[in-house]
Amino acid sequence: MAISTKKINKDDCYNLLQNEFRNAMNSLRYYGAVKKYEGFIAATPILRNNNFILLNLATLYDHLALKSRKSNRKKYEEKAINLCQEVLKRDPENWGAVWGIGRVWWHRCSLKGITYAKRARAIAAKKKMNLGMFSMQVGYVYESAGHLEKAKFWIKKGLEENPNDTNLQRIWKHFKEENPSIF
Repeated sequence: MAISTKKINKDDCYNLLQNEFRNAMNSLRYYGAVKKYEGFIAATPILRNNNFILLNLATLYDHLALKSRKSNRKKYEEKAINLCQEVLKRDPENWGAVWGIGRVWWHRCSLKGITYAKRARAIAAKKKMNLGMFSMQVGYVYESAGHLEKAKFWIKKGLEENPNDTNLQRIWKHFKEENPSIF
């Protein structure tokens, strides 16, 4: 069912977009969600000022890029990066925007993502956030670029920082199973 963007207040837009984001991430169907986000932002320009909405849209573009042909992949990755940069112009200490750019480089299997992953972690540390997932993100970038020993260090560090996090425990277990030669 198509959702009309006319005569919907700002709070309803936020709620509808958040539901759309969750549904897209759970179903791995990103294109429709991207179109709805873009439609709502065009119809309700104040949404463009909401960093959370822009970062969700960047995440959707990044995931859409992963499922796209090479010809479209770069275009979607650039849209994700541009949205993150837009957020960083307003909020240079937004760890989500920093990691959003790093995530694109991670998906490109490039060590350029390390700078962003470490910067996001440093911002999170300043904000006294749990660092486990941030350390794991550094490890992800190293792993995707083939630097398994460095990946092992950072992923293990993430688990040590948040030892009771079952998601981090699952990631560590999977990493060990996928890379038995370094254990």
